[in-house]
Amino acid sequence: MPFGSYLTRCNRPLILLVAVVVLFSAVPTVEAQTLFVRVGDTTGAGGQLNSVVTVYMENYQDTVGAFTLWIRFARSDIAKFQTDIDTVVDTTYWHCITGTWPDCDSAVTWIETLHGPTPDYFLVDTVAALIGNIDTAGTLISGWEFVDTRNINGDGNDIRVTALANTQDIPGYTPGIPPVSGGGSRVLFRLQADLLECDPDSVFKDSPIEVIDLAKQWFVFSRPNGTAIGYLPDTIPDSNMYRCTSYDGDECIEWLRVSLPPYDSVEYFNSVVSVLDTANVFVQDGSLLVLCKQCGNVNGDGAGEVDLSDLIYLVNYLFLGGPPPPTMINADVNCGTPGEVDLSDLIYLVNYLFLGGPTPCAGC
Repeated sequence: MPFGSYLTRCNRPLILLVAVVVLFSAVPTVEAQTLFVRVGDTTGAGGQLNSVVTVYMENYQDTVGAFTLWIRFARSDIAKFQTDIDTVVDTTYWHCITGTWPDCDSAVTWIETLHGPTPDYFLVDTVAALIGNIDTAGTLISGWEFVDTRNINGDGNDIRVTALANTQDIPGYTPGIPPVSGGGSRVLFRLQADLLECDPDSVFKDSPIEVIDLAKQWFVFSRPNGTAIGYLPDTIPDSNMYRCTSYDGDECIEWLRVSLPPYDSVEYFNSVVSVLDTANVFVQDGSLLVLCKQCGNVNGDGAGEVDLSDLIYLVNYLFLGGPPPPTMINADVNCGTPGEVDLSDLIYLVNYLFLGGPTPCAGC
């Protein structure tokens, strides 16, 4: 599938419940697995549209049947992922602060590391969400039955991708991604982003493209049977807080478990949790380099060279109704009025390319 914002063929509540079962209830394994997820490096000019962020995967030992992966630009001032508003079926998970389900007096959204291994209840609702533009054509998840792209923070700075090879709603069987014994990176998916305009005085800007929250909620790769790849059991100290809600004299006869003070009693114990085996599951962030000023690179191509294609682009813009230069400062080759590009810039570029004239912006 080419770039587009979507939940694939089905988005009914059942599908999201299946995703939750596969991704969040996966059974950890003590067997060492080898998985490598890498975000590719990207370079472009300030103001460039349709820049591509590519995510690669190497799986050596297991077939991958589902995953959830959340990535973001570490800096929000130089690029945004492309998003569209779409109506989707969403599932939210809740933890009771006071009272117990189904009689919660107050509740907060559930976080496994704070509130325990299971939520108190969940709600399924139709909501308007920001969906990222993703390309699966020719990738490892081409043809998968469920792909969900979601901008979590609402600002275009991040995209969370959840994908399942098979869902219960669609007949037939879609195979997962088999392991490759010889290794080698293969494209998992591509996301589309727009690079923001630079400050006039900037030469370049850079930002890591991060795989964030390496915890079971947001980074999970699982086998087709739903068991998680590369997670190990670990024992950690834990506690529960209780508030007494009913007394018989000095003796408490009814306790309520709470997650915040005030509380009357604390229970300490050891919990077995799942942790990512970082010795065998490798994650590599990518980088974004924005070339802010490439004077003469009128068409904004990645190479940054000034050649005949830049001259043709400028002629089309000035006389034939063509699109404007992606970054106007690069087309202002004679350093005239900032932000204005006119015939004098075209003449300057002709002199440089064919008559041995000065290089673009030589007199700036």
